[in-house]
Amino acid sequence: MAGVNYPWIAYGHDFGKNAWGHDGLITSGWTYQTWFDSQGLVDTRVSTKKARSGAGSLEITPDLVGKHPTKSRGEVYIDLNNHRPPGTPVPIDVRHATVSCWLYLPRGSAGDARRAPNGVQFFFKSGKGFKSHYTVYQNISGDQEERWVRFTADASTGESDAEYDPTKVVAVGLKIGINSDSGATLTAPIYVDDFVIGTTPPITFDFEQLEIDRDFAILQQALGGCSTPAVRVFVFTDGRASPELTFSDQVTGLDEYFFQDFDALLESAARHKLKIIPVLLDFHWFDAAKDENGAQLGGRSNVIRNSVRRQSFLENALEPLVRRYCGNPAILAWDVINEPEWATKELPDKPTVDAVPLAEMQEFVRAVASTIHSSCPGQTVTVGSARRQWLQSWSGLGLDLYQFHWYDWMAAAEPFPWLPYAQLALDKPAVVGEVATATTGHTTQDFLMSAADSGYQGLLVWSYRAGDDRSDYANARSMLESWCGAIPRRRSVRSSND
Repeated sequence: MAGVNYPWIAYGHDFGKNAWGHDGLITSGWTYQTWFDSQGLVDTRVSTKKARSGAGSLEITPDLVGKHPTKSRGEVYIDLNNHRPPGTPVPIDVRHATVSCWLYLPRGSAGDARRAPNGVQFFFKSGKGFKSHYTVYQNISGDQEERWVRFTADASTGESDAEYDPTKVVAVGLKIGINSDSGATLTAPIYVDDFVIGTTPPITFDFEQLEIDRDFAILQQALGGCSTPAVRVFVFTDGRASPELTFSDQVTGLDEYFFQDFDALLESAARHKLKIIPVLLDFHWFDAAKDENGAQLGGRSNVIRNSVRRQSFLENALEPLVRRYCGNPAILAWDVINEPEWATKELPDKPTVDAVPLAEMQEFVRAVASTIHSSCPGQTVTVGSARRQWLQSWSGLGLDLYQFHWYDWMAAAEPFPWLPYAQLALDKPAVVGEVATATTGHTTQDFLMSAADSGYQGLLVWSYRAGDDRSDYANARSMLESWCGAIPRRRSVRSSND
């Protein structure tokens, strides 16, 4: 096994929706606005139903109602920090830019075109506060319905918040509104194609493929030569979007978007011949609860600590998930939790705020492994342990594969090259689940060689998308490609897998 951590596109909301809307995998980041006065657009997704050019477009479902307090207008937008266009540094400078897109507007989009026409605007958001600039309102005419029409605007015209900074734009979008003097309604789908920000060079969203498809195609180029090209993907993370929970931390299920997004993940993996390791929880699940624009981040320790709430997670989230994808060849293993030790009282010096006792964390791991095995016999279960020295904490809990992470700061207690796997005295194989590709004194080739020579069954680098100071996939790509291409020769001299 050789692979990459592709931990997330947008941390915690790649799968399912929350109070911010839905920008999961099927949307490529284009989400509908949920602000109280802009709720007239209720769904977005990349679609092949219509396209001006190529095969795809962005399909928008409106529920626009004239003179309604919340539905008379709606917006769709993309956060460029999470969904960074290839080769484009963010924030972007739009001082001298135009913006345009092609719209397919259904019958009725113009409303009362003579007396109270409906219209469209482009908008930009800058900085952490998402300060706004809206371009000049453009009327929709009757002859623009039921055909593709190009709308364009100068990014410098229109109205701005006082703090808006056109040199630090982090989000762009489109607004569609019913005229304030009209009672018109609009519910038929709207389609967007070739959304272009006219910077130098221009930034184009053509909706020809999902964002994850584009990324997986890049990963496949490096990993395609490996017999087991693995990609580790975080799912529930800190609980900000999925699963659905009550105020008392009872898990009630998975929302209507969750499986659509997860389907997209596995379908893309299958197209590119990659194997997925879904990571259920992250240690940030145990952080102090924080409300961010209506979504709770962290504060979910009671799901592990309390037996009734734990059972609700197993029955209403985990079991439906595992059963739905039982036998799917794109799933390599299920990872119960990423680095649980940082949320376990007895292990690190400074665990997270609401850490749980080791015995409770072990019971959770045991219960998850048992549920996965009973829901789909033969599935592999692992835990992403933060350190090699803590692997024994997870033995005897029903895991099929052990996993540890290693970064340079650990070298004093856990020297590199790593000591042989045999010295761990584990009952199952082990892999190295994370190593740095930046801020490290070692190369990806060094890590791959050490893992193979020490008897570990594989290694995954950190990371393709996390954007932190330990991630530089470009630095690792050629070494992964070379390693995977050399696998047949290495097997003749090494007993470990790739």
